[in-house]
Amino acid sequence: TDVLDYVPGYFKIKRYIRYKYATKGKDNTQISIGELPERIIDKGIPSEGLLSTILVDKYVDHLPLYRQKQRFSRENIDIASSTIDGWAAQSMDALKPLYQKLVMDIKNEG
Repeated sequence: TDVLDYVPGYFKIKRYIRYKYATKGKDNTQISIGELPERIIDKGIPSEGLLSTILVDKYVDHLPLYRQKQRFSRENIDIASSTIDGWAAQSMDALKPLYQKLVMDIKNEG
């Protein structure tokens, strides 16, 4: 399974090799495969580094998603605009519990 990662300045592919094992029984064959590391977007290719870069560029550096797509294209990484939009939305959904905790902490201070 491949995961696309971004380290500031360059992209890299992290490859996870998962071995399959089969055990034969009298009635059936049992196949098992190693678990993947937990990811923010289940069955998606972006790593945490790439997702955090997309969000920081959008909300801190005010770089719109379409311009991020253009930057990715210059690096020969062609990702559809709708895909990047979806990644940003799913990343924000994953951050909701943190946001809610921060709001609670601020309300409890006053």
